[in-house]
Amino acid sequence: MDGRRPASGLAAVPPPACSSSRDRKRLLCYQYTDRPEAEQLSDSPPLDHPAIEWREIKPYPTLVEEVLPRDKWPKEVKTTDGGVWRPLKECPDKWFRQWGPAEGPHCNCHGYYEGKSCEIADPYHCYRNCSGVGECVRGWCHCQPGYWGHGCTRRKAYTSSVGWLPNHADLKIYVYDLPEMVAHRREFNDWWSLIDGIYLAELEFIDQLLGDWSVRTENPWEGNTGGPYLILDRVSRYLQQTSPFWNATKGRNHVFFASNDQGACKLEWAPSELQHSIKVVHYGLAQRRPYEHHNHAPPGQHGMGALPLAGHRFEGFPDFTSEAIVAEHMNCYRFDKDVVAPVWVGTDWVLSEHYNKVNAQKNSAPRLDMQRAKFCLAPSGHGWGVRLAQAMMTGCVPVIVQDHVYQALWDVLPYEDFAIRISRADLHRIVEILDLVTPDQLIKLQVSMNMMSGWGTM
Repeated sequence: MDGRRPASGLAAVPPPACSSSRDRKRLLCYQYTDRPEAEQLSDSPPLDHPAIEWREIKPYPTLVEEVLPRDKWPKEVKTTDGGVWRPLKECPDKWFRQWGPAEGPHCNCHGYYEGKSCEIADPYHCYRNCSGVGECVRGWCHCQPGYWGHGCTRRKAYTSSVGWLPNHADLKIYVYDLPEMVAHRREFNDWWSLIDGIYLAELEFIDQLLGDWSVRTENPWEGNTGGPYLILDRVSRYLQQTSPFWNATKGRNHVFFASNDQGACKLEWAPSELQHSIKVVHYGLAQRRPYEHHNHAPPGQHGMGALPLAGHRFEGFPDFTSEAIVAEHMNCYRFDKDVVAPVWVGTDWVLSEHYNKVNAQKNSAPRLDMQRAKFCLAPSGHGWGVRLAQAMMTGCVPVIVQDHVYQALWDVLPYEDFAIRISRADLHRIVEILDLVTPDQLIKLQVSMNMMSGWGTM
């Protein structure tokens, strides 16, 4: 397969074989009838190709897969990113110069490729661009002889026969070079996977760590901590089966990143082998008493009983749901060992086109509104939110309304010097509370905020 894919607008090619989808109630997919499974390639045939059959999958309420009769074959397939699926043969080189939906049909590149003809493997998806001693192929470094590991940064190997011991006066971190089948950024639906601006803190940290030999070691017996990697049950099980270092401490000196929306939430439900390791998260929710269903559920089925009752809190606002009550009582962070890390902040986050819902007025400029404002609300989102960082980037004093949530680097940064915290119980008095802030106090908050404005960048 080359790096090209056809599009009208921005297209994505459906998978070559049928599989269920959790995100859609209906899924169409095609399959060649004259090829074995190993040759079912995603080559984007015409919709009416005589050698394919179309199938419809309905994942809910039960998984049903049906072969569609020819009169029900799709005449046009809209893709998730706004394009129209077209055959790959309709993608000559001349279309690469017609970039953008307004310019008519054009070819878009598969994940990990770029260039006029998608002929360049994008090095961005390989750690440290393979350190100049390897080639980035589909997000994975192919290293020159004598080099290996993430970003081709490894050159030495160690055995246990020497009797190495970690030096507790000199912290060292050993990074596992886990195989692709265990944990790796894979292509998803012909696009880059797990590359989203709001989650770049994890990737940037790992990229810098791989090249920092003042704290990193190639000797696993010398390492005080191991990791970092995504919190995955399969990762911990893999380490238990292949590495003596996890089992030596039951993972207590291992570090895992959980930078997704809700991070390491539901810790009390996690397997015991994941309870002890250090988690680096963005979401520091730590309820004193996580919600529990008192239905005497068997082990591994906590929270499967009756949900709490929904209710009403503020006039003019929708009722809160039972699921929301459970979500805000999750255990996501343990302050005695875990770390709440800053999020990645890009300057484009405060562009006006990204804030068209902040102000209902047409053609408004929300970024300018935030810059003119004295205070900006900073609640959490579906898990951790970026609103605190966005407020600080626009010079607006953040008003944090996040009960039981530890903020990034809370044990280092003096939040009381540059932000205002209001509990949800006092939210109805927010105008009254902010009116009490004197001009001198506001200036003091703003000065401190400007001094701290770099905290959100990695």
